Amino acid sequence: MEVFGDSNLVLRQIQGEWKTRDVKLRPYHAYLELLVARFEDLRYTHLPRAQNQFADALATLASMIDIPADATVRPC
Repeated sequence: MEVFGDSNLVLRQIQGEWKTRDVKLRPYHAYLELLVARFEDLRYTHLPRAQNQFADALATLASMIDIPADATVRPC
């Protein structure tokens, strides 16, 4: 799976290149590590924020939906 992100900081942190020093970000980083461990192959690509507006809008909409942690999501 290819992961696109507009935060170079977050992408480098999840790849282990940089440490997560901000205490406020550590819980998010820990949760992201749990998610990453569920995938066999991940590739990370940095996109400038101007090129990521559509994904940002989708992420905002998705954050408004309550999905149970044990839910299985399958592609259509």
